[in-house]
Amino acid sequence: MANIFFKVNKISFTDDELPEEGAGHNRALNLMVKCDGHYVKRVMVDGGSNVDVCPLSTLQSMKNNTDRIRPSNVCIRAFDGSARDTMGEINLTMTIGPVDFEIVFQVVDMVTSYNFLLGRPWIHTARAVPSTLHQMLKFEHDGFVNSCFNNMTCMRNSCADLEKLSIIEITHQEVEYVEDEVVEEIRRELEQFENKPKPNLNKTESINIGSPEEVRETKISIHIEQKTRDVLIQHLFEYRDVFAWFYDDMPGLSVDMVVHKLSTYPGFPPVQQKQQKFKIDMSDKIKEIIKQLSANVVRAIRYTTWVANVVPVLKKDGKTRFCVDYRDLNKASPKDNFPLPNIHILVDNCAKHEIQSFVDCYAGYHQILMDEDDAEKTAFTTPWVLIVTGSCHSV
Repeated sequence: MANIFFKVNKISFTDDELPEEGAGHNRALNLMVKCDGHYVKRVMVDGGSNVDVCPLSTLQSMKNNTDRIRPSNVCIRAFDGSARDTMGEINLTMTIGPVDFEIVFQVVDMVTSYNFLLGRPWIHTARAVPSTLHQMLKFEHDGFVNSCFNNMTCMRNSCADLEKLSIIEITHQEVEYVEDEVVEEIRRELEQFENKPKPNLNKTESINIGSPEEVRETKISIHIEQKTRDVLIQHLFEYRDVFAWFYDDMPGLSVDMVVHKLSTYPGFPPVQQKQQKFKIDMSDKIKEIIKQLSANVVRAIRYTTWVANVVPVLKKDGKTRFCVDYRDLNKASPKDNFPLPNIHILVDNCAKHEIQSFVDCYAGYHQILMDEDDAEKTAFTTPWVLIVTGSCHSV
């Protein structure tokens, strides 16, 4: 504590700030910043560049008016050594950490691996110290040293509106999906589950209990007698208001009544899984998760202890099932010594009955909300935002 006190106005890095793999990496330093109402990922900090660069594709993605580009006679040299003329320059206001910077960017029309490049002009203006080794950038503001980490910034107050703003992804270069053996194992197990024979579903017919314009389908067996079938369909129409078709239809039970607790061993350290990368087409499908934000099923968060990855698995019907890799969290959770002790009794009670209902509230787990103290343990990451579940609904 004494050393920290006497290091006021000094920027330094320690071995404790190294990434998980230590010094054994060769990654560039990329940040996520806020610019013109958008959160922009893959903003490269490069002390070897004597200009700040903005690709034309980034401006187009932000729907920025290119009339703002002013003539410029700057000529830049690309990574391959070739000389390129710029289209001109543009002033953009960029929020990095808690500070707004007005930066003059040179606009280039070329394929790049970054959405912005911050070179020496900005680094010197901000009096920033980047460290690719520590995957961190630090600069002083109002007497405090601010730290910005790889692909994230200390957005502070501005992070509350994250779900309202679009996030600029790299649309001009396809990023291959990086899979490890762990993710592939999850996919194999879930595919085996999807491929299991489901005789009850194979011998069913779809019944629309909505309207021709607003289809609401459920399934019943094809082996039901006609009289029973007519009565069953009548009951489905009579009680169709109890079905939940959208997330908004499931507001959840009051936390004063019941919450879902998630205990973990006190000495088990939180695990933050390394974010996986996805192909562009899969990233577009994952964006469907963001729809749950407006329904309060999930919410965006700023700081995390636990972080898990989403795992997309293709279903037989062509749709994609999105699961969350909570295996690290499961290892840290004490096991119940008496799991479902009466399940065999429930199964036996179904014997000798002619009809069994499969309207089993399969989405009922949305109704029980996660306890606020344990919710952060369920955080998972997507290519755009860190999310924590509001209910225990993820696999």
